[in-house]
Amino acid sequence: MPYQITARTADMSTRYIPYFTTALHISTAAFLLSHASAWAQTTDVVQPMCASYGLNTLPSPHVTGDLPWWFLSNEKGSSKNDFLTATLPILAADKHALWGADSRILTQMKPEAVTPSVGAVAAFYILREHIIKPAAYAGAAGRFVEVIGMARRSVSSQSIVVDGVSTLPLIIRTARDEVDANDRLLPIECMVADANPVPLSLAPFDPAKAARIKILLNDVHIGERKALALIDQGQDLGVAVGQVWQLVDELPHLPASAQAFGRSRVLQVFEHSSVVHVDRAEHELEVGTLLRFLPEERMTQKAAGGVQP
Repeated sequence: MPYQITARTADMSTRYIPYFTTALHISTAAFLLSHASAWAQTTDVVQPMCASYGLNTLPSPHVTGDLPWWFLSNEKGSSKNDFLTATLPILAADKHALWGADSRILTQMKPEAVTPSVGAVAAFYILREHIIKPAAYAGAAGRFVEVIGMARRSVSSQSIVVDGVSTLPLIIRTARDEVDANDRLLPIECMVADANPVPLSLAPFDPAKAARIKILLNDVHIGERKALALIDQGQDLGVAVGQVWQLVDELPHLPASAQAFGRSRVLQVFEHSSVVHVDRAEHELEVGTLLRFLPEERMTQKAAGGVQP
């Protein structure tokens, strides 16, 4: 889901994070922060809601499984820019290299109007990205981004503004895993509710054409129920959000041997690929697993007859 580049904003670089790995007290951080203006990287993006904070926005996440997540595709360009311009860096604010619940951390933003505090942004998702590759030495297909926790501003905390860059103290409230300086922050208000784009395909859809799993997004090698996978068909072949595809065991070159063992639903569609969520599966699936489209009338027949899957 690449973003269009049209409006002026700023993204904070994280290349100076090592300076924050020793213990910092908010009241004594001003010397380091005096160099903050040199860290701002300017870019052009369009997202008016959060442009004043130097941010792009992410659409509302998918919430299949335990925690919200996104998949950012590389099909139309690197997803790295999309991810960095939508989020903020984590800068250490205590003596630890890893942080959990109740740890204090810092982040930076560049408000349009510089004020001592940025009151509107109070809650943040803590995000972790995973670069997704079909093979160890292959190019990346995109980024799988998951929410691993939440941070909030303390009622008594004050931001420090130096040379137009606001440094904001936060407290981690929940964390599924230990947080580190490679994770990022997304202000919760900087998500666009119900804005996941649903591209309309003009290509004719061939329900007889099988698809295959290219990559498992939330498990490197194998998966089963609740797995997320990227399949090798997309908008160019008429795939649409909401379609149901069966997972199939089939002997090579023997379509008559096909035996369904699970079901998946299309959540995202890109030009040449799609993300599916496995609703159920009788056994593990892996890269190369076959999928066949399940027409709506067959779904109705199976529901009426109680046939599984």
